[in-house]
Formats: sequence, C-alpha cells, structure tokens
Amino acid sequence: MTSCFVNRVLVSSAVLATAFVFGTTAATMFRALLMIFYTNPFGVGDWIRVDGEILQVRELGLSFFVVVNFWGEVIFLPVSTVLDARIFNLSRSPPLWMNTTFNVDLGVTQADIDSVQNAMAVSFLL
Repeated sequence: MTSCFVNRVLVSSAVLATAFVFGTTAATMFRALLMIFYTNPFGVGDWIRVDGEILQVRELGLSFFVVVNFWGEVIFLPVSTVLDARIFNLSRSPPLWMNTTFNVDLGVTQADIDSVQNAMAVSFLL
C-alpha cells in the first residue's frame, strides 16, 4: 500500500515538473498553430507591419517567423512576440492612394512641367 502511494506521488511530481517546464512552450505552440491555420492573419509573401517596422514574411514556423525588412535583413521573430503584437497586413489591405495638387507658377514652361512629370513617373513607377 505504501509503495503504491509513493509511486503515485513520484509520478504526479514528475507530471507537475514537466508541466512547469514545458507548459509555456506548449501553450505558445498551441497559440501559434491556431494563429497560422485558423486565424491566418498573414501568409508567406505578405507585407506586414509589426511594432512600426514593415516586414515581408518568408517562412512560418511554430517557434519563429522568418521575415525580411525593407533593406533585406533577415529577422527571426519569436512567435511569442508576434502573438502579443499588433499586426497590420499591408498585402491584404486595400490599395492606398493619395491625391496631390501641384500649384505651378505662370512663369514655368511646359518643358519644365513635362520633365517634372517624367521624373515623378520614374520615381513612383506610375
């Protein structure tokens, strides 16, 4: 009777210790699975904004997300960081347009206006 009680105490202690050691990791991976497969806020190739930085998603994993910033730097984001951050998916958002009015002086020639329009077309890929 006593050995059965001791065995139960040892097993329950081992289970409790395992829960303390792996509990947070298991909870984070479960939340990551829900986010990736059920909520699906972003996918591979999407442009996202996390903590004010614009990033492109390269890989999705249960521990890390591999993203690339605008300058080509590869960043490994821990899933726990992304789970608690505000994420803006720029790829799935509607296109953003801005209308601008330019006031031109009467003394400006048509050639100058054309050169500015051409420079803007090249710069903004219009």
